[in-house]
Amino acid sequence: MSLSEKLHGRNQELYAKLVSPMGASGTVEGEMLRATNKIGYRYYNDGDVFYEGYGAETAGQAHSFLSNSDEIPLEIRIKLRHEFQQAENFCLRDAYKEMLENIHQITVDYIEGKSEGGCTPSDVDMLDFESEYEDFGEGIDWYEDDDEELDEIWNAEI
Repeated sequence: MSLSEKLHGRNQELYAKLVSPMGASGTVEGEMLRATNKIGYRYYNDGDVFYEGYGAETAGQAHSFLSNSDEIPLEIRIKLRHEFQQAENFCLRDAYKEMLENIHQITVDYIEGKSEGGCTPSDVDMLDFESEYEDFGEGIDWYEDDDEELDEIWNAEI
């Protein structure tokens, strides 16, 4: 992931403590880290963005969790939503990278700023949230088309 060096280190330290190697994290804060890291991973490894194409499927659930989970304090969700909206509105690679840095900063600052009471136990799983966007491929809903329709499309004369 291409976060600033200092933020990357802070993120990795928290991630190692709070995120389970498999499945949900068991805390709201761990799941927040899991979600922000999934969005970043999908972008930096495959170019996926949460609001279009295959990214709606691969990163859309993480985005939806961070935007909509009632277990995340409202003031944090508002900050995260603002960052997501900025990236989507500008549709520029630099804006998306800036959004990734900012959502990690918001999440890490929030977790580090929590009182000594520690993390909030939770059975929430970011994968239980539905993406707010759909992957339409190139104008074709590949998941619902049958083979006959696909054959017609591929064999059509141009």
